[in-house]
Amino acid sequence: MNHIKTMRPIRKRNLLCALIMLIMLVCQFLPYWNVSEGMSLSIQTYIWFPDYHKELTDTLLPLVEQFPCNHAVTAALPVMILCLAGLIICLRKSAGRGAGILPVLAGGYGLIAYLLDPVMRAGAGLWLHIVVLALMLLAGVWTMRAPHETE
Repeated sequence: MNHIKTMRPIRKRNLLCALIMLIMLVCQFLPYWNVSEGMSLSIQTYIWFPDYHKELTDTLLPLVEQFPCNHAVTAALPVMILCLAGLIICLRKSAGRGAGILPVLAGGYGLIAYLLDPVMRAGAGLWLHIVVLALMLLAGVWTMRAPHETE
């Protein structure tokens, strides 16, 4: 516990960004769309196995004009990739302010993609994802604005 108290502020901020990105990655594997009574589907399950989940298309068809897989892929897959890259960078380069750019990109892109895409807006877990993405964006900006540290 003493180690955390003596840790430099920029490292704490990068670890916070890494934690939020890890939470976002976990959220993508939690139930997101309610497909039928008692059955729900996660974003990543649909992205990786779209042919096995035709019932999602049938459920969301009345809500959106078209429902290609591209909607879920273009909104969630870049967020997942940016979060994975950001998680690695924030942990490996935890002493630098530049690591905060990936949480900013992932959070900003994710907020725009989730809010503009009708397929993503139809998810039951939308607001959890929005909150995590907003926290990610804010933590990334906070990390990038950290004072420069000298050893």
